[in-house]
Amino acid sequence: MIATTVLGRSGQNVAQTTYPLVGKELLGLPGGIIGMLAAAAGVASILSSVLLAGRAAERTRLVLLTVGQSLGLVAFVLFALPTGVLGIWLGAIALGIGGGIVFPTLMTVVGTGRRDERAKALSVFALALSASLVAGPLVEAATLHLLHNSLRDAFVALLPLPVASTVISGYLALDRSRAARRNATGAPPSTVNAPMQPTGPFAGVTNRRGIPDPAWTREFRPVVEIPSDGSQPPGPDEAARPGSRARPAPSRPSERSRAERSAFWVAVLTMVMYQAPFVALVAFGGLLARYSDHASATVIELAFGFFFTLSFGVRWMVSRHAPVVRKALALTVAATATVAGIAVLSAVPGIVAFFVGMAILGVPHGLTFPLSSSILAEATPANDLARANGRLIAFSNVMTVVVPFACGWLAENVGYRMMFLLLEIPVGGFALVLYVLLSRSPLPPPPSAPTTGVEYHP
Repeated sequence: MIATTVLGRSGQNVAQTTYPLVGKELLGLPGGIIGMLAAAAGVASILSSVLLAGRAAERTRLVLLTVGQSLGLVAFVLFALPTGVLGIWLGAIALGIGGGIVFPTLMTVVGTGRRDERAKALSVFALALSASLVAGPLVEAATLHLLHNSLRDAFVALLPLPVASTVISGYLALDRSRAARRNATGAPPSTVNAPMQPTGPFAGVTNRRGIPDPAWTREFRPVVEIPSDGSQPPGPDEAARPGSRARPAPSRPSERSRAERSAFWVAVLTMVMYQAPFVALVAFGGLLARYSDHASATVIELAFGFFFTLSFGVRWMVSRHAPVVRKALALTVAATATVAGIAVLSAVPGIVAFFVGMAILGVPHGLTFPLSSSILAEATPANDLARANGRLIAFSNVMTVVVPFACGWLAENVGYRMMFLLLEIPVGGFALVLYVLLSRSPLPPPPSAPTTGVEYHP
């Protein structure tokens, strides 16, 4: 799972940061059209997050993951070949659909373990994402340098990234399918749920059919049984009495607890607050450096590599200390760094300032995803997590629709620097709403693993 995450996200990042340059330099598309390209990809990502990833059953998630990775491969091929304007449109939409499937699906697969372990698992997942985001730009920068900044040749040379991620995802899906068929057609029955056999003075106590006495079984059967199908065992809050079936967690918003709703909106605001400048950075950051600071494609990719390296360092620290207890403080740091990074990019000219702004923005990029995903996972029952993750990614991907349209128009009318400066308005607004929400509904402390016995959480 880590391998397909690293390879797939590396390829997706290469495509996202480079196809705007293909559109501008090889096809002569204006900034407004490039913004429309990114917006169309955002719409496709939102729809696939809600309609596909958010509704996927557990047994089909790995198959859906393979489909998403294969769409990223299709986009790579379309960008590598001289397919013209139609090809770049189809590639951008395929990339959006694939990303909308892959990201929330991976979040759900990784985050459906024990509730007290979800923050740690998701922080490691975020660390793997950062590793891929570091590797992608640096490898592409070296590739562009060797190929004399030929954009299409770089896509051809880096084609193994989406190919490998698709193959690995397909293998995982096939292996899961084979295991399911074995369990259904003749695998030895699981003994995990078998009644405890009597020992000591109870040994040999059976009924007329040679089965351990039911009275003994009822008395000494474990309070919480472990399902043999690998699903999450019921927790104390889901079982009314020993041996009773777990009640399904409420899924309608009206039935959710106030804490769960608050955690969802904190996660949404955290993602949206940073997604706005990040989308602008991916779509127009390279164009800002190229046409305002006269940077080469290799230098631009090195700047993105620097940005993602700092993000990796932050996520490594988060994974070391997960679950983060003082999440409100960490969110405040993320919001402040976002505002400061945008100010440097928009107000200070020169390549050095561009690298400094990218470095500052790398800090909130490292914080926002592991914080928002762990806040949501810790507050959401396992059987609702896929739907919640799909909605979270859909809300955050609204920025991939609105921001490119707005930034494309602004870039043509006021220039790239003023465009980035005007991003301070929505970012500051989201940060203010997030602060108000945290002050009115403080986040509960993260659940911790039990010190004695065995305790299960939904």
